[in-house]
Amino acid sequence: TLNRPELRHAPFVLWGHSMGGRVAQDFVRFKPARVIAFHIALRANPTPKELMEEEAAAVEVPGLYLMGMNDGKPADIREHFREARRNGSPRAWVWLPGQSHWPKGMHFEKDETSVIDWRAWAAHDIVIPWTEAILKLRLPMNADPRKGSVDLLPVDLTKGWVADVELKAYGPVSKFDAIDSAKSWFPNEKVTRAWASDSISESD
Repeated sequence: TLNRPELRHAPFVLWGHSMGGRVAQDFVRFKPARVIAFHIALRANPTPKELMEEEAAAVEVPGLYLMGMNDGKPADIREHFREARRNGSPRAWVWLPGQSHWPKGMHFEKDETSVIDWRAWAAHDIVIPWTEAILKLRLPMNADPRKGSVDLLPVDLTKGWVADVELKAYGPVSKFDAIDSAKSWFPNEKVTRAWASDSISESD
């Protein structure tokens, strides 16, 4: 056992690639109070319907869905996003142009992936500012997990920006419907513009 008492109650930001995305989903379903936010990255394989259902506490957890345009694009994960948005979840969908299940140059025998390709595959320019902004929204002032559970703050959907993943239209919540299954919710203008620069739209 690690002698790290602050980890006993520490909340998490989860990032899961492929099957790791399923693990992140499941953790949110079972322990939503411990999750600040989660990322599902390039999760190509479908999941049984009963494992896609979320209760209200899980729906409140912010999520970023990072999907490669050249990857599997399973219908169930897109519906997972849309159902969460219909229920008022602060989540966003990002299409990654030109990305497959693994970054360009990745081989199990030899990794020839450049720093630029790694950064693009991991959606670094979106993930980092999105995560930083969500941390500020979710963590209460003076939170100290060494003293017990951290009561994460809910996200106010009347603030922030929204973006249409099909039309690539975006703007402040005051100009759009903040709860719309076709639209992503972002915490601020900076993250939204990063999404607009790095992702592309595609109709299903």
